[in-house]
Amino acid sequence: MTGDSEVRRDGEELRWIESSGGPFVVLPASRLTHWLGSNGSDYEAACEVEEYLGLVRVGAPELEATGLVVADEPLPAVYIPDLKCVLQWQYAPSESALVSAARRSIEGVLDWQVGPVFDIRDRVVMFDAAASGETLEASEMLELPLPPGKYECFTADYSEGRDTAGRLHQFRPVNDFTALPDRLATRATL
Repeated sequence: MTGDSEVRRDGEELRWIESSGGPFVVLPASRLTHWLGSNGSDYEAACEVEEYLGLVRVGAPELEATGLVVADEPLPAVYIPDLKCVLQWQYAPSESALVSAARRSIEGVLDWQVGPVFDIRDRVVMFDAAASGETLEASEMLELPLPPGKYECFTADYSEGRDTAGRLHQFRPVNDFTALPDRLATRATL
C-alpha cells in the first residue's frame, strides 16, 4: 500500500497513515510539541515496547503526558470510528475487502489480547513515533475521536480466507459495563 487511501462507508472517509519502519504513538494533540521522535529518548522508549500496545511517558515531569505505543510490525493504519478500532493492514486484495472483513470479524469470536488502560483527557492523534511532533503535518496524523475517559485497550488479529488479514486495536471504555462479560471472557482465555 502506498500513500493515503480512502474507504467510504455512509459518507465517512477513512485515511491511512504509514510509519517509516517503527511503531506508531497515540498522544494528546496538546502534547505534540513535547514528542521529539527519533531526535530524543521518546522514540527509543516507544521502540522498547514489546507487546502490541504499551504506554510511554512523554515530556518534562511538570508537563508529562502518557502516550500509547502501537508497536510490533510497521503496518499501515486507519481508525474506524464505528468499531472504536485502529485497523492495521497485514494483507488484502483491496482496502474495501480488508475493512469489510474487519467489520464481519469483530462481530464474531476473536482472540483479544488485553493491553493497557489508556486515559484520554483531550483530543488524541496517532502518528509515526519516529517523527517530531513539531514538524508533523495534518496528513501524517490520524485523529482518534474518542470522548474523554479511561479505555481498556485490546488487540486481535483476524483473517478471512487466504487473502485477507488485519490487526485490530480496540478501545473499550472502562466504565462500559455492557462490555464486562466480554472482557471477563477475554481474560479467562489468556
